[in-house]
Amino acid sequence: MKVFFDVTKTSRQGHGSGITRTARRLGLVLGRELGDDWVPVVWRDRSRALSRLKGAEPVRPQAGDWFLTCEPFSPDERKGFVGFLNRHPCRMAAVFHDAIPLRHPEFTWPKSVARFPGYLKMLAGFDHVFAVSNSSRRELSGYLEWLGAAPAPQITVVRPGADFTEAPRPTDLAARSTGRMILSVGILEPRKNQLLLLEACERLWDTGLSFDLILVGRVNPHFGKPAVAQVRRLRRLGRPVTHAGRVDDGELHRLLSECRFLVFPSRAEGCGLPVLEALWMGAPSLCSDLPSHRESAEGGGCALLPVNDPRAWENGLHRYLTDDSAVDRLAHEARERSLPTWQATGTGILRVLAG
Repeated sequence: MKVFFDVTKTSRQGHGSGITRTARRLGLVLGRELGDDWVPVVWRDRSRALSRLKGAEPVRPQAGDWFLTCEPFSPDERKGFVGFLNRHPCRMAAVFHDAIPLRHPEFTWPKSVARFPGYLKMLAGFDHVFAVSNSSRRELSGYLEWLGAAPAPQITVVRPGADFTEAPRPTDLAARSTGRMILSVGILEPRKNQLLLLEACERLWDTGLSFDLILVGRVNPHFGKPAVAQVRRLRRLGRPVTHAGRVDDGELHRLLSECRFLVFPSRAEGCGLPVLEALWMGAPSLCSDLPSHRESAEGGGCALLPVNDPRAWENGLHRYLTDDSAVDRLAHEARERSLPTWQATGTGILRVLAG
């Protein structure tokens, strides 16, 4: 059995979105496990076929092989892929992240919104789908039922790994209550809700509370300008807020090691990978009370706050900025709990593919 692993988009992307991180970390595990039977491929519009990542010669999967993709795409973005799917030369599997473009078009990049109906229709023709959370599985099942997909693909929940680097999980961490820096990780856009966070932080700074805020993430070119403008305004007022932009895994490792806690007020998530990655580093997480975040919070280390409620977030931030014992309790829970690893994620996927 060969696994033809789709890297059409993620091989070209320099940013660290959840989809990109999933594809890269999963690819590393599958490559180690499968050796020569792991084949990274891209879709070539010109030949309307798969080819190896390096080289234009088409590859031809056989009936016992698998095509596996972590990437959403539309028929217009991959010329001829619908024909490939209909021919079904091998078994087809996908990692499904979320249905946010359909549920929340008001704050989703228009290109993603336009892509999604076609993507879901194609997904209905796959043999197996791996959902990144129980909530994303429920979303997908509901949409496939609405589409009348028959037979629908089998769906298995496989949680993404929390270990975002090859380094082992830290064990000798200092008390989080000594830190005065809080960290936000995610692309600057309305879905990640940095404007709510900045509003809550400004209110706390106005009361005299002392802490630093660092925002990590690229700027959404369609929706991100208001957040950037707000950061600049606060900096002109002398507020201790920094937009660090994109950072590599080494810098993210350092920031998660040093922060008092991660703050993640997102309005919609399929998984919320930064929450898992913060917990891996022993960092408490203040996150919005979304279904996927509840799954991450079950083992401890997280405080759930109401979605898109500025006053609740101001109060939550105030508590965990001033109550050292509460922060250290969450940090202890984070350090002690079990967390998924990418090795376990890849092994679980391979077990299903080989079954």
